[in-house]
Amino acid sequence: MADFVKIEKGFGPEGRIAIVRFDRGDNINALSPEALRQLTDAARSFEDDAGTSVVVLTGGPKAFSAGFDLKDPEGRSRATMDIGSLRRHLKLGPRLSRAWQDMEQITIGAIEGFCVGGGVALAVALDFRVMARDAHMRVPEASA
Repeated sequence: MADFVKIEKGFGPEGRIAIVRFDRGDNINALSPEALRQLTDAARSFEDDAGTSVVVLTGGPKAFSAGFDLKDPEGRSRATMDIGSLRRHLKLGPRLSRAWQDMEQITIGAIEGFCVGGGVALAVALDFRVMARDAHMRVPEASA
């Protein structure tokens, strides 16, 4: 299983800033179910961290996140999941957003490139967002 999330601590004055880097290495940073789990675990890892005051979440240089990964095998298997598995699967996104929103530390999204769909939901869960000049945020319109 690939590690999509890297946590680095000890930045800034007194070493109280952490950087969480989400990078799948595919230039779009799609949110597969595994990526959602890893990002949730990263947020929860700060629960008892009194030494960190600020957490900066950043993605790749071309995309903070292009939203849900439509090609991921686990995500595509939703049609064949039993009801319990489907319920757990559908809660991955809300759990991710809630984990970042509930963090005691100040959270900052450093957004470069595209930030679409679920990437926007994640960015909105943070306290602050800083966007590069090339950043593009978009929530797809719901179809009727």
